[in-house]
Amino acid sequence: MEKFHEELLITNRVKLIKNIDVTKDLYSELLQRKVLTQMIVREIKTNKNTYRQIEELLDILPRRGPHAFDLFCECLIATGQETIVHSILKVNLAEAPTEKPASSGKVSTAHS
Repeated sequence: MEKFHEELLITNRVKLIKNIDVTKDLYSELLQRKVLTQMIVREIKTNKNTYRQIEELLDILPRRGPHAFDLFCECLIATGQETIVHSILKVNLAEAPTEKPASSGKVSTAHS
C-alpha cells in the first residue's frame, strides 16, 4: 500500500469506523479478492464489537500488499458502500493513474 493511501486511512479513521458496514458481505469480498485470508477474518471477527472489527481491519490493511487499498475500495463499492470511497476517501478508481502505452513515434501519413 502506498504511503498516501495509508495516510488516507489514518486521517479518515473515525469517519470510516462510523460508516463502514461489515455486515454487508465486506469480509467475503475481501476474501474473494485475496486482500484477507480466512484466518485473518476469523481473528477480526473474534471482536464482537463491530467498531473494534473495523479498527482492526484498518490496522491490518496497510500490511496486505501494494494493491490492498484499491481492492478495499472495490470491495466497499461491491457491497454498496461507494459513498465511503467517493465522499470520505475521495477516491475515484476510474481516474486512478494508469500506465499509458509508449508512443511508437510514428506520424500518420494517411490523406483523405
